[in-house]
Amino acid sequence: MKFHPIRLTLSIAVILGMFVVTHIPQDRMSVDLGTFGFDKLLHAGAYFIITLSVLWSFEGRHRLFLTTVACTVASWGAFDELTQPMFGRTTSAGDWLADCVGVGLAVLLYRGIKMISDKQKQQEIDPCEEYIEISVEENKVS
Repeated sequence: MKFHPIRLTLSIAVILGMFVVTHIPQDRMSVDLGTFGFDKLLHAGAYFIITLSVLWSFEGRHRLFLTTVACTVASWGAFDELTQPMFGRTTSAGDWLADCVGVGLAVLLYRGIKMISDKQKQQEIDPCEEYIEISVEENKVS
């Protein structure tokens, strides 16, 4: 797994920026984002971006890594929702579920991109090298 400190710094900035925005008191908001469920799309989109930024910071491929990131970001979403009443906002299970949808979609997209990338890298392997590896494996004695 690769680690990119600059990317992680940017990810943390995105996370903290969105955390601040979600804690602006409702009476200071100029627009009611709850109209027609638009706020749910914003929640899903925000957590989609947060999840992709964290995945982009580490570039892991294993299921444990993806699961850990998904659970961590979803837990952050729950923390975000639970702390909003301290700032004159309301906690909403629907908002948290929308956060989780964004997290899940980001993980699926990331995994799909990595699978396609891995297949392309495999196709770039020299056919002679692949033949030699297969021949060596077939000639092993048990």
